[in-house]
Amino acid sequence: MIELNQKSKSDNIRENGNILFAKADINLCYSILKERLQGAINMYEQALKFATINIERYKASKNIYLSYAKIVSKHIYSNALQLSDIIFYGRYALIYAFKTISYLDVILDKATIKTLKKNIFFLADEILLYLNEISSQKKIDITQDLLKLHKEIFYLDIDDSIIFLFSLKISKKYLLKGIDNFENKQPLKVSQSNFQNSLEMAQSALLSLKKIKLPQKH
Repeated sequence: MIELNQKSKSDNIRENGNILFAKADINLCYSILKERLQGAINMYEQALKFATINIERYKASKNIYLSYAKIVSKHIYSNALQLSDIIFYGRYALIYAFKTISYLDVILDKATIKTLKKNIFFLADEILLYLNEISSQKKIDITQDLLKLHKEIFYLDIDDSIIFLFSLKISKKYLLKGIDNFENKQPLKVSQSNFQNSLEMAQSALLSLKKIKLPQKH
């Protein structure tokens, strides 16, 4: 006979991951931090695989997102990773962050939902800002990386309002970059490329906006 308070397989695996996550102190050297967080991520991915209800999927996805975000934060504040790594880990941090949002129906606390969304968009801003800064410093074009990231996010099964806001953020980044190129008298094709990318992101935002179902007035 199954007890009502018996933990699921997903919960048990996730809690084992939490032990590794708790040991991944941000002050550790990068190699040890990454090893512990990767171990936690492996556990959380298993927990997600065995999840049978949305509350389990929400918890596992959130912990994967937090683990990748911790790796990203380590790099941003200590320069522990190469640009290719920050793109890789930042990509997965955002993907799982947005997946987490898709399970928010399991949370009844509006304050928790608001805080989670705020944290996720802070992460998105932090990653995009950092990528733009380091790519400019090293004169590396990351346009295709950002477009690929956006495409992956766009096709996730998440709220259209989230995709709308994320698209606008990327559009704004390219718009400002194009204006900066133009004001600094760089080759016109450089500005044109950034303006074109900004337009594509704005169009994506518009498509998402059209899908958003606003509450009907009574």
